[in-house]
Amino acid sequence: MFVTALLALFACSEYDLGTDPDSPELVVEPPESNAGGHATRDTDGDGVVDSEDEDADGDGVINTLDPDPDGDGIPGWTLDSDPSDDPVVDITTNLPSLEVGSVRGRVCAPNETTWVAGANVQIVTSQGIYLTTTNGDGWWQLDGLPPGDYTVLIWKGHFSTTLEVTVENGSITEEVYEQCVEQGLVRVAVVTGEYDSIGSVLSHLGIQFDVVNGLNDAVATGFLTDYSQLDQYDMIFFNCGMSFAWLENDEATVAANLRQFVDAGGSIYASDWAYLMVEEPFPTALTFMGDDSEPGTAFVGAAGFTEAVVVDPAMANLLGGNLAELNYDLDIWAAMQAVNEGEVLLQGDFEYYVDPSSSLETMPANAPLAARFSHGGGKVTYTSFHNEVQTTFDMARLLEDIVLSL
Repeated sequence: MFVTALLALFACSEYDLGTDPDSPELVVEPPESNAGGHATRDTDGDGVVDSEDEDADGDGVINTLDPDPDGDGIPGWTLDSDPSDDPVVDITTNLPSLEVGSVRGRVCAPNETTWVAGANVQIVTSQGIYLTTTNGDGWWQLDGLPPGDYTVLIWKGHFSTTLEVTVENGSITEEVYEQCVEQGLVRVAVVTGEYDSIGSVLSHLGIQFDVVNGLNDAVATGFLTDYSQLDQYDMIFFNCGMSFAWLENDEATVAANLRQFVDAGGSIYASDWAYLMVEEPFPTALTFMGDDSEPGTAFVGAAGFTEAVVVDPAMANLLGGNLAELNYDLDIWAAMQAVNEGEVLLQGDFEYYVDPSSSLETMPANAPLAARFSHGGGKVTYTSFHNEVQTTFDMARLLEDIVLSL
């Protein structure tokens, strides 16, 4: 009678009692072995995995009394994990697992030809924020995304862009997108100098800028002492060899204006002799050679090639290694001793003049050659090398990264 009653209950099951057509090879167990439902299979689709569900097939008969607990018409637990027709359940949450996808892309500079290393890539989903950075060739990939339509935010320094992507439901998707960061409303000024041409790096990257004649004493001083002129810009580049006429009567004003500019979110880049554009407003951030209170005493670096160690990870990825060849083709470049705030970007040994008598000594291998720090809402970057005819391939790539990172 008991068996007859059980067979009557089978007629009420919502499942076909035949063999599941897409299941693995069946393993027949005797009817009395009713424990051991699969830990990821959810036969009746109720959100509870079989190993936790007392009525795995939903036929009204608990597993311990059911000769066919998985409801496939064969006695015993004979269905293995079968995600092709049953929801896969997360064994941690006991909820159906989310289907996931991967999206990848590549980021270029505004010139649409230079790939950008170290750019930030972010997607916000209902499951959280997914964040990564581009590699040395500009590639990025985000995995584990739930299905849906998303806006990808990409940025490096002041430059950014967005991208619309779709992760399809029911499959793992991988799409390739190429997207260039844009200058947008970012305003840039270049103060010219006699021994540098950072403007050519910006032009190569497709970045538009205004030129301030840094070789004209009146123009340079007027620009630096009038905060309303500085405030027109988001980024200001100071070339090596610019005028220092402002040191005579306007040193305090220039220092205060530059400090206010950076605090308000502006970015400054200075190279070599233009180190005073960093030292004056931020006297404790970097320690230069010589007496920091006496302008020009840092001009002690000796000409020559240096194999620098690339400390910054994004720069190392860009170059494909942690070594860079730098060429200091002129004597008495402005040298640093230490970085007190922020981070060292490159370091290495170099020769320097002890005094005007021309005796040379060598700084140790960990001496900073380029550095970056934040102050208030903005950034400041200084490099002891600059862009001119002596520029090596490594120097050109590093300067491009520095420009995009401001």
